[in-house]
Amino acid sequence: MFKISESFIEREKEFNELREKKIEKLEKAQSKGKSTEEITQMAQEIEAELEPKKTELMQLEMSFQQNFLLNVTSTAKKIAEEYGLDVVLDKNVVYHGGFDISDIVLDKLNQ
Repeated sequence: MFKISESFIEREKEFNELREKKIEKLEKAQSKGKSTEEITQMAQEIEAELEPKKTELMQLEMSFQQNFLLNVTSTAKKIAEEYGLDVVLDKNVVYHGGFDISDIVLDKLNQ
């Protein structure tokens, strides 16, 4: 789980650095008095170049979220079995009563 997070952070950093370089290039072109058409063309090219990287980041993030949710769900199920619980609910839908296993699940996930 942690490696996915590190991979995502590293790729996000690379993407942001590349985007900043492209924005600087575009700003330089504007300051040099390039025409609106040329600036628009450059912006479109930059967007086309960055789009695959943006899509890759979104896919990594979705993968991380799915993996995290799977880990939370399976950990909560194991803890419920250990404590003899039949039902586990999100604490946002329980107004009164129950047994909160959130801290136990977090401790297991952090191990």
